[in-house]
Amino acid sequence: MASIHVCVVNNIPFCSRVTTIFKLSKHIHFVHSSLFMIRIQLVIFLYIMMVAGACKKDEVIIAPTKINFTSVLNGANEPRPVTTSATGTATAEFDTQTKILTVTVIYSGMVATSGNIHRGKPGETGTIIFPFSVTTSPITYRSTGLPPAKEADLLNNLYYINLKSAANITGEIRGQLIKQ
Repeated sequence: MASIHVCVVNNIPFCSRVTTIFKLSKHIHFVHSSLFMIRIQLVIFLYIMMVAGACKKDEVIIAPTKINFTSVLNGANEPRPVTTSATGTATAEFDTQTKILTVTVIYSGMVATSGNIHRGKPGETGTIIFPFSVTTSPITYRSTGLPPAKEADLLNNLYYINLKSAANITGEIRGQLIKQ
């Protein structure tokens, strides 16, 4: 009796991304009683060898731990569009293990009096989630671990950055954080 260890991918095609790989043990009994049985066993054996050859030893596919976001800030993105020469960009990284959000905002053409990350859809005024303690460009912000509800909002592109000035106290430039 021969024992063959086969790597199978839980009924999912090998070319797709999978996160779990199971190792199963199959036993093939070579019975010489009929030519038909030998052919069936040979087909099964070749199939098992083909499946085994498609897997790499100790193959593990790990989900990414960092998710990136970008944003373009301008006056047209404000709920009441603002005519301004100010512009900005933001990049953010969310660590799915620590649940920490790190944001960098670079802007020009204005003097920011305050800045925040808000929760809201494009075109609507939202609530402040994270205030920036420094408003000089470049602004850097690092959150504490996000609870599940805030993580879900972030991953669903429901956060935006809003920078305010003395001339535009409700917001001069704004940009939605979009998952890349």
